[in-house]
Amino acid sequence: MNARRLAPGLSTRTRRRGALIAALTLPLSLMSAPAIAQGPTPPPATASETTAGTTEPTLKAAWDQAAKTGKPVEVPTHSTETMKVWANPDGKNMRAELHTRPVQLKNAASGTWEPIDTRIVTRDGKLQATRVKTPLTFGGRGAKQLVSAPGKHGEIGLGVTRALPEPKVSGNAVTYPDAVAPGADLVVLAQADGFISQVVFRQRPAGPVTVRLPLTLPEGTTFGKTSQGLPQLKDAKGKAKAAPIVLTATDAKVEAAPDQGRTHSVKAQVETTGKTSELVFTPDEKFLADPAVTYPVTVAASSTWFGGGAPDDAWISKNDPYNNNSAAGYLRAGTTSTSADIARVYLKFNTSDPVLKGATVNDADLRIWNYKSGGPNGQLCGETMGAGIQAARVTSAWNLNGTVDSLDWYNQPSSTAPETVNRAGYNYDADPATWCAKDEELFYEVTAMTRAWIQQGEANHGIVLKAASETAAINWRQYYSSQFGGGSPYPGYRHPPALIITYTPAPTHPEGHTLLSDSPIDMDTLTDAEANAMVTQVSTVSPEVPATTTEESSAVRAEAESPFNVLPEGSLPLDEETWEDMDPTPGQPPTVTQQIPGKDATEVNPGTLIAVQFDEPVTDTQISVKDSSGTAVAGTMSADPQATLATFTPAQRLAENMAYTVEVTGATDVAGSTMAPYSWTFTTGGADTTAPSVAGTDPADQATNVPLNTEIKVTFNEAVSEVQITVKDASDTPVQGTVAGGPSRWTFKPASPLAASKAHRVDVSGAKDASGNVMAPYTWSFTTGADTPPPVPGLVAAYGMNEGSGTSVADSSGQNNPGTGSSTAWANGKYGKALSFDGSSSMVTVAHAASLRLTTGMTLSAWVNPTTVTGAAWRSVVTKELSSNGASYALYAANGGTVPSGWVQTDPDTSATADGLSPLPVNSWSHLALTYDGAALRLFVNGQQINQTSLSGSLYDDGNPLRIGGNVAWNEYFSGLIDEVRIYNRAQTAAEIQTDMTTPIGQAAPPDTQAPTAPGSLAATGGSGGAQLTWTASTDNVGVTGYRIHRFTTPGFTPSAANQVGSVTASTFTDGGLAAGTYYYQVLATDAAGNLSPSSNEVSAAVTAPPATPGLVAAYGMNEGSGSIVGDSSGQHNTGAASDTTWANGKHGKALSFNGASSWVTVPHAQSLRLANTLTLSAWVRPAAVDAWHTVLMKENASGPAYGLYASYGGVPLGWLSNATTFKSVVGDDPLPINEWSHLAVTYNGTIITLYLNGTQIDQTPMTGNLADDGGVLRLGGNNIWLDEFYSGLIDEVRIYNRVQTAAEIQADMNAPIGAAATSTATQQQRLNAATDPAPAIDRLTVDGGRTVDGATLASTLTPRLTTWLSAGREGDAKVEVEIAGKPTKSAKAGEARTDRRLIWSGEVTAKPGDTRVSLQVPEGKLRDGEKARWRARIVTDQQTEAGGWTAWSQLAVTTAASQEPAKTSAAIASESAQAMLAPSDFPYDPITFAQCWQNMNRASRVGGYTKNSFNWCGSWYLHQTRERESKIFGFVEVEQNTGVVGYRFSYAIRTAVGNKVADKKGDSDTVKAQKRANAEVGARNIEVWVIIDQVKPFDNLPDSAAMHANGKLTVDFQIKGDPGGSCKPLAGHDNSAVTRTLQNWNNYSHHFRFTSDKLASTGANRVSTCTLIPRLYYEGSLEGEEDGYIYNKRDEVGVIKKSFRCDTSELVLMYYGGCIFPEITPVLGLSTADRLLYKGRMIDNKAKLHAVHIKEAMTSGKRIPGSPDRIAQNPLSPTPLTRAWPGKNAGEVEYENRQVVNRTCTERFGPGWYEANKEHCDEYPFASTLEGAANDDFDFSVKLIPECANCAAGSTQSIFWMRYRVLPGDTFYVKIYDGQPPAQ
Repeated sequence: MNARRLAPGLSTRTRRRGALIAALTLPLSLMSAPAIAQGPTPPPATASETTAGTTEPTLKAAWDQAAKTGKPVEVPTHSTETMKVWANPDGKNMRAELHTRPVQLKNAASGTWEPIDTRIVTRDGKLQATRVKTPLTFGGRGAKQLVSAPGKHGEIGLGVTRALPEPKVSGNAVTYPDAVAPGADLVVLAQADGFISQVVFRQRPAGPVTVRLPLTLPEGTTFGKTSQGLPQLKDAKGKAKAAPIVLTATDAKVEAAPDQGRTHSVKAQVETTGKTSELVFTPDEKFLADPAVTYPVTVAASSTWFGGGAPDDAWISKNDPYNNNSAAGYLRAGTTSTSADIARVYLKFNTSDPVLKGATVNDADLRIWNYKSGGPNGQLCGETMGAGIQAARVTSAWNLNGTVDSLDWYNQPSSTAPETVNRAGYNYDADPATWCAKDEELFYEVTAMTRAWIQQGEANHGIVLKAASETAAINWRQYYSSQFGGGSPYPGYRHPPALIITYTPAPTHPEGHTLLSDSPIDMDTLTDAEANAMVTQVSTVSPEVPATTTEESSAVRAEAESPFNVLPEGSLPLDEETWEDMDPTPGQPPTVTQQIPGKDATEVNPGTLIAVQFDEPVTDTQISVKDSSGTAVAGTMSADPQATLATFTPAQRLAENMAYTVEVTGATDVAGSTMAPYSWTFTTGGADTTAPSVAGTDPADQATNVPLNTEIKVTFNEAVSEVQITVKDASDTPVQGTVAGGPSRWTFKPASPLAASKAHRVDVSGAKDASGNVMAPYTWSFTTGADTPPPVPGLVAAYGMNEGSGTSVADSSGQNNPGTGSSTAWANGKYGKALSFDGSSSMVTVAHAASLRLTTGMTLSAWVNPTTVTGAAWRSVVTKELSSNGASYALYAANGGTVPSGWVQTDPDTSATADGLSPLPVNSWSHLALTYDGAALRLFVNGQQINQTSLSGSLYDDGNPLRIGGNVAWNEYFSGLIDEVRIYNRAQTAAEIQTDMTTPIGQAAPPDTQAPTAPGSLAATGGSGGAQLTWTASTDNVGVTGYRIHRFTTPGFTPSAANQVGSVTASTFTDGGLAAGTYYYQVLATDAAGNLSPSSNEVSAAVTAPPATPGLVAAYGMNEGSGSIVGDSSGQHNTGAASDTTWANGKHGKALSFNGASSWVTVPHAQSLRLANTLTLSAWVRPAAVDAWHTVLMKENASGPAYGLYASYGGVPLGWLSNATTFKSVVGDDPLPINEWSHLAVTYNGTIITLYLNGTQIDQTPMTGNLADDGGVLRLGGNNIWLDEFYSGLIDEVRIYNRVQTAAEIQADMNAPIGAAATSTATQQQRLNAATDPAPAIDRLTVDGGRTVDGATLASTLTPRLTTWLSAGREGDAKVEVEIAGKPTKSAKAGEARTDRRLIWSGEVTAKPGDTRVSLQVPEGKLRDGEKARWRARIVTDQQTEAGGWTAWSQLAVTTAASQEPAKTSAAIASESAQAMLAPSDFPYDPITFAQCWQNMNRASRVGGYTKNSFNWCGSWYLHQTRERESKIFGFVEVEQNTGVVGYRFSYAIRTAVGNKVADKKGDSDTVKAQKRANAEVGARNIEVWVIIDQVKPFDNLPDSAAMHANGKLTVDFQIKGDPGGSCKPLAGHDNSAVTRTLQNWNNYSHHFRFTSDKLASTGANRVSTCTLIPRLYYEGSLEGEEDGYIYNKRDEVGVIKKSFRCDTSELVLMYYGGCIFPEITPVLGLSTADRLLYKGRMIDNKAKLHAVHIKEAMTSGKRIPGSPDRIAQNPLSPTPLTRAWPGKNAGEVEYENRQVVNRTCTERFGPGWYEANKEHCDEYPFASTLEGAANDDFDFSVKLIPECANCAAGSTQSIFWMRYRVLPGDTFYVKIYDGQPPAQ
């Protein structure tokens, strides 16, 4: 560096040209300096020799390359986000370029460094910064979010109070004009690690302006104030989290001329309302109105409190003391003529990176870009300007984050004497005649301070720049800061401040470490700082890792962030369970929870009955009632079905004003515990004079949509008789029926269903109580719903998609097959609503049911509106899945070849398809139907059969779900709208399908017998080889579905099937391919019911013979005008199928419009299209864009085109041909005009390729040989080789010849329209499927075990099995050829297009007759992890002499990150599991697999691992054993460079178990009870642990890796500790000894360990213990310097890889006696408000529905109600868990006290006779069995009357949930209410 430095203060005028050239080719740190700071002379350069002991391969290679080229070579492995490093040519020294903020980011996919790019671009429809550390998104037009950025603690950003205007983007700035006020803009600047917001006043405002910007704050923060009253972001403890907000208004001259500019502070405040905070400020009105202020005026925040991190450069000034200008795009240092105007710059560079540790600093410069200067006497630039600016080392801390050290004028750090001064300055506003009138670098030599930081251990607090003399004199400089977002015309131009260090790295010697990470480490790009963060703790003795205590475990559970959702079905009895004989409160007798009348009640109605409610089912209950004289009251006893309510009904009315005593005895629970006698008293009142009244009705008053079969119920407030109920309809006609019931609830049962959609009135009268009081008449009304049509024969599922909200999709068939949507949205449909599917993850799931298991009868139908049908993706409409990658039946909108298709399987290996003729139109509705009748599979489109396949046998179904819009068998997703899905178990006729088309689901179809009107005004125009017909549209009472075209050679003919030549839906038809002659035409219209209209008028057309066109093999005039068939007029029948295109007016007649994203026309391979050494290609094109590669036509090969024509490649047209060895192209000179017609043509005569534009030759290039053609398809408008080359615009008149046309012939074709193409039904049938399925014998391509992501199949192994599905009915052997290729790379050099051939592997397999699929496994070594490739197949039969056409390419991506576990590992986990031996077989363990573990690697590798549910856990980490060279620096070991690395993944999974049922019976002895428990708990507290090590990989580019891989040994075992001690231990009888293997032999090896928790050594009534498993890995290296020892945790992380679990043997969990769980995951009790629930594939009544409704009402009531796991806006306590209390039946116990409060509240709210009146229970929430119940004054509670069955079901659900998931007293849990059917889990 110093060798090129000028003497201090000298100019660079003599070498400016050289400096510019260097800047264009060298990085920043290598540019020469235009002006140099004064400072000491550096030491001379040392000899150019390699540093002793340094042998790092990457560094040595860089030095070697630098020596060869004579130029420094970058060393990316030593770089960081803020530092770049180069190896110097001397082979010894390095150069580091340090910045204050990130200048580059590492690409996670490639591992390469990419420069920061703050430019704002449009990405996925959003304005975003191109490449910055903190991703930024900016608001678009109409948005109210100005800018947002994801932060560590949630999203942060700024908003606006009104919609934003259209943004204007320039570089890194986005401007919103007039967003604040007229003439006042909002401007946001993207930064490397944050953003800056500004308000820019372009003109003087008319009055005061107040700006309000809503803030999105990081989680857990709020705004406070500093001691100066400035707003400042603070955390919950009041600690500053960012710098104070300091706003300054600066006018236009401040930056240009500091001594002339005007500034003014702007007071800012943050106003907070609720959770909404707004930054509010009003610039000073007088300042804005001051004539001396120059506009525009900018108000900017001075700090990036709102960004991803504060910068490390800022400047302060004395006249604005609290502003550190850290958000400014410039830095200022120096003085002006005003004494108060003193500015200083502070900068800080991170010199602590390990690559600099121990280095010898040879030289260091601060390089800072100077663009403005000021000196005495108005001097603007020069080699000497005033006293100059000096640099000094800062010696105390400062920062910009708002803490006490935050920088401002009054809070500056100390510094040393100046080290250097530079008196030069530049100013691009100076006189252009001066050499310094520019912006350029200034150097400050800072070698001494840099050595102090790196070599002498001084703390690095940065650099300060200030005037050499700070007296009042003009002497200032302005530099670009790290916030500068200007242009960069060449590397290093206008760069932010940089510190350039030349150094000699420290010597190294061998050592070893182990690195622990959550993903594989790229050792080539791993920095030492990153490695240092991954280094584990290693000990030669077993590490002492503490056990987790039970208290710690409980604390973790209380703070759990990810609760485990138990859906409503998870708290229902399992198939093998009986709960009726379970004692819900074992060991405790029953308790009376409520009594009627109430205890000590007075004025009780003498007609009352006596009832008691128990807390559990009981038997043998006796109730005796005695009056005050002791006389017993006669009466009868009864009990409810749940056996929890006992009722005594007196035989006679009780005496008035009499005291009575009730005694309850004998109540015994299922375990034989008998309640102690319970008694209470009450007193009756006097004579009853109160008339009975109606307490409730069903239906409710004014209810609507009441079912027609409803029974009318009336509930009274007391027992009554002689009730009269009359029901009348709207015409006052009585409804016939009967009345029954009593004593308090009476029912009117209509004799027949009520009238539909009618208002009904109910009159109730005559009700008399026991005292003879008669009610006053009571009237209410309701309205019935629509009549439900009778069941449709054979209909098993029908989805009208009319819900319009939520995720539930109702089944209208009556078969109860509802669905649940996932990632779907609602939209307007064909009829009513429809569901919208996103094409990547959306689907509706319907559980398997017997009704969906179809056999030899089937119809599937749906209306579909696809957004795309292009590409290799299959677009699933309906799929009934099979477990082994298959489908029992399926309907597709596109089959991977763009046409609709049907698929069925009659066994796991045999499939059949029926494919469409042409692609469905996009963005419009089409009706699809597929039928099977045991003999044939038939496909219908818009009610017309278009194909059929012979087939017999019953459809195969193994009980998997039905899905709509997607499937998981092959991960195929539909994109667009789906409506009116029907499934029948019989084959419908065409007429029935047509009826369904026009009948919305749920409505009866009226018979349609009315035919359409005749088509009118038929006209025909004859021409060359064909005729064009037009007519006016017919009308119909339902709707016209199409037209039939009939043709004859004589007039007056009768239309018939024999003379029908076509059918269309439009009112035009082209009849092509005709010989010369006169033809006669008639047209008939048809509707969905099959009614035919009268014939149109008859017309004739004179057709002339088409001109001779020798050599024409394909000709597309695009004149069809509708549909997706593109006819070929050449006579060669090369018909095309259009996808995602639309019709438009063309150059001649019609044309096709292509969207530039997915449109193309596909023509199957044919021998006529295989051109050899002569050809002509031509087309008229009208492009909408010519900015990239845009395909007009291409005959595809594996690695490019056989021949192709482009409207543009980078702007100009191009023709491209390939032979067996090379690619050649001809290229235009200028871009084609946009939105204008141009004619392109390419010819090849075997020696020369020629390109023509508008008939004129514009380029030629030589080529010889035949064209290479491997049987790929021909495409127009795009290609499947490079999926980013779609054409945008119109294409017309495409011709392909197998000969060379002359220029004159090309010009003649330009002006001659292509004749009409044959479009008759017979011609279309000739090409059925061929247009979209190049290999008719191949149905589909699949990858075994693969999953589809973004259109590519992901294989989880490097040797995937590729399966080709073959069509049924093939005879003889057939050879299936498969090939895999990489995506060809393409380049364009010197006007010529090039590509490479990237065949990866090919193979073949023979399919025997009857085989319906064959598979090939890719050999090892062919595919690489992370590779993206493509594959295809073709079939060759014995009858073929030439290979058939290839299928379309299928995209393939290989990743082993979520690999399926090895087979032996799966077997190991499945075997020996205690889970299989204890609880019922359908217990919801949901066992974990390693595949699931690895799919959740982000959680499995973190502290605590991945807890799948209460019973399954796994942890997984990547470890890298390294052998390294290191340097000793001040006694510390610092890693420098690896010589050997072996990486591997260590994973272990734990499964717990639960015991079996204990059911104590009445009369059981203690011995019998003990034996039952002993039998039930066998193995319940055993733990299964599996370990696997896989992905063992030596890093082959390092010399020691192979020896470490082969010889290094790893030993694995587990230590188990318990709380209390001794409660946890290895399981006796199982070999739990350590396992030792070499790293090489560990690969994919698994081992099984077993442990147990000893009940007897556990504590408490529940026998609880907490066990901690500590895996111990001991590495024993084989090479010198490897570090042997136990590998356990990362530094400063105690619990990385240990795991704890909790075991209990609680008498509260007798259903599953004994068991273990992972307590840190909090279970969530799920309840639903749906009427019915899907449970184990069947629908059941939801008995707890009203209980769920009550809880939802309570949670959303605005009260302080705990329990919800989700945040609820109306609930201030959400989310807050509940805590289970100990069962308590005595005063002072929580549950007892809660129930007492509930009973009092219910009596107060609903009256003393609430149960007697309604026979309903008083439901409470929070539950009485929780600490948060009604007696807890810290919380609110809610009560509601619900039916007995609902309350009992709620209690049963809660009991099952607690037992199943081992929720013990003191444990927390949540309650979640699902609206409707819960989602599938």
